[in-house]
Amino acid sequence: MPYKRSYKKKSKRPAYKRKSYAKKRTMKRRKTYSKKPDTGTYLKVSSPTIPFIIDNNFVAGTGLVQTPDTYQTALTFGFGRSTVQNDIVLNDAALFGFPLDPTVVNLGLNNADFEAYAKLYKYVQVYKIMVTYIPSVTQGSVLQNITTDATGAVAGAFTTDIARDVENYWSEYPLDLDGQAKSMSRKISRTKSIYKGWTRSFAPSQKLVVPMSNPKAEYQYKPKIDLKEYDESFDIIGNNQFVIRCRKPQYSGFPAASIDALDIDFPQATKYIRAGTIKCHAYIKFIQPYN
Repeated sequence: MPYKRSYKKKSKRPAYKRKSYAKKRTMKRRKTYSKKPDTGTYLKVSSPTIPFIIDNNFVAGTGLVQTPDTYQTALTFGFGRSTVQNDIVLNDAALFGFPLDPTVVNLGLNNADFEAYAKLYKYVQVYKIMVTYIPSVTQGSVLQNITTDATGAVAGAFTTDIARDVENYWSEYPLDLDGQAKSMSRKISRTKSIYKGWTRSFAPSQKLVVPMSNPKAEYQYKPKIDLKEYDESFDIIGNNQFVIRCRKPQYSGFPAASIDALDIDFPQATKYIRAGTIKCHAYIKFIQPYN
């Protein structure tokens, strides 16, 4: 008798039953309004476009010494000032080992606007300052040297640096070629042709004094400035300087009978030249309102 295989009958799947959901009663929530804390006011404040001038017109005076091979200047920054913005002048005059007359760059708010914020907030903090150079001297075909029949160009480069501790900076990197070479070796310094624009940004700082809360800290970056001390002369941000220096540019691009004949400073003695334009801006924040 042949063997019959037995098969189990597959059970049928139960019919799908739709589940019934009871409608839940929900109470309508009331909207609540909470007063959010004032986190401060961020602003970008800018300077006007400032003429950037090279001055080769040294005039002797009390304490003034001429630096024969270099030009240099320093910038400090402020806001809330009511004074007129001065030109930025790169010159060869040194006063007791420091550049002559560092320029204060006026950032953004005028005196009235700044005073309005000072009445609302206790402090202002500066996060970043940016300095931009826009050249106006172009490569060749602009300057005509009167002693030759060839168009002349200018050879030169600007070095930018940040001086945190101003007094020690100028003693360590003095106003001569050796000091500039030493400054150019710093990681934070940059050197570019006078024909090329550049932008440098840095966080301002305040040198700490002893005793201080953190013995390992030498500077307080992004310093918080107390607005209670505000008045019309309230201007300088931190105690750092933005340094611009260069070896004296020279005429080039024309033939000469000797090497010494090529050593003609640009601009020539007793002359001035506009090298370009400087513009600056800063990002600041007013914090801790009074109410």
